[in-house]
Amino acid sequence: MKEHNLEVVLEALAETISSLKLDIYIRDMRIEELEKKLSEGKISLEEFTTLISRKSGRELLNELEICKHLDQAFDDFLKKIENADLRDALKESLYFAGGCIYCLRNDKDVKDYDMFLKDDELIEDLKRLSIWSFTSDYALTCGKFQVVTKYFGVPDYCVGQFDFKHNMHYYIPGTKKIL
Repeated sequence: MKEHNLEVVLEALAETISSLKLDIYIRDMRIEELEKKLSEGKISLEEFTTLISRKSGRELLNELEICKHLDQAFDDFLKKIENADLRDALKESLYFAGGCIYCLRNDKDVKDYDMFLKDDELIEDLKRLSIWSFTSDYALTCGKFQVVTKYFGVPDYCVGQFDFKHNMHYYIPGTKKIL
C-alpha cells in the first residue's frame, strides 16, 4: 500500500516539476520578447518591470493574450462609431470590466463585452447613435458590446460596486494590464 502511495506522490511531483519547467521556459521566452519591445521603445521600463515581476510565465502569457484580445474587441467596437471626435473621446473614457475578463481568464466563451465610462459626459452622445440593437436604462447594446450607462466612474470605484468578487477586474484598452 505504501509503495503505491509513493508512486502516486512521485508521479504528481514529476508532473509539477514538468509544469514548473514549462512555466520557466514560457517566462524566459516572454522576457526575451519584452526586452526586445523595451529596446524598440514599444513599452516603457515601468511596463516591462510590472509585466515580468507579477505573474508566472503561463499567467503572464495568458494575461497579455487577454489584453491583446480586449484591444482587438475595443478596436472592433470603435469601428462602429462614425464620428471621429466621439471615437477619440471614447478612447480616453471606456474600459472593460466584468464577466468578459473572467471568461477570458478561465478559457470560456465571451458572451458580451461590458464597457464602462469614466464619467457620464459621453452618455447622451452615445444614446443618439443609430448603432444600438437594444437600449435600456442600464446599457446600450450593439452586438456583443454593451456600454453600461447606469454605472460610471473611475474603474476602481465602479468595479468596487460589483456584486461578484470574481468580476472585480478591469482593463483600460492599450495599457496591457488587467487590474
